[in-house]
Amino acid sequence: MVSISYTASQWMELVLIGAVFGALGQAIRVIAGLKKAADGAAASRSQLSQDFSGGRLGVSLLIGAVAGVLGAISLSVPVGAEKISSTTIIALLGIGYSGADFIEAFMSRYGKAGAMQSGVPPAPLLAAPPAPPPVASQAARPGSGTAGPEATGSDASRTVG
Repeated sequence: MVSISYTASQWMELVLIGAVFGALGQAIRVIAGLKKAADGAAASRSQLSQDFSGGRLGVSLLIGAVAGVLGAISLSVPVGAEKISSTTIIALLGIGYSGADFIEAFMSRYGKAGAMQSGVPPAPLLAAPPAPPPVASQAARPGSGTAGPEATGSDASRTVG
């Protein structure tokens, strides 16, 4: 990974470029979503305003902006007097569009509010260590009441020959 150094004003320019184009990419996604919601509202004879949330729109655009900033940093977008290619702009738009999808899906799955809505408890921050495998002496012993591999149909303990 190549390390690029910028001045403070160049960093601000890089952040601004990423935020603007990331939010624009997310706005494209919002427009498509609004069209779909309007069609759904018309089909169910309800109003779009019942399903629309201005707060959610703002958060969605902010998520797209953050994704765009991360994309601009990872792409090392040129700043200052350098020209920015159209492919870089399209890449930032795409990062804002799809990056917001990724972040929102992640937050709905693992975020506190998302976990409450989906009925799935949030994942622990640190995973518990796996349970140790059973010791061979704990395998099925006559009269112990535990089932060994032969009782479960496992082929791991069988020998051929």
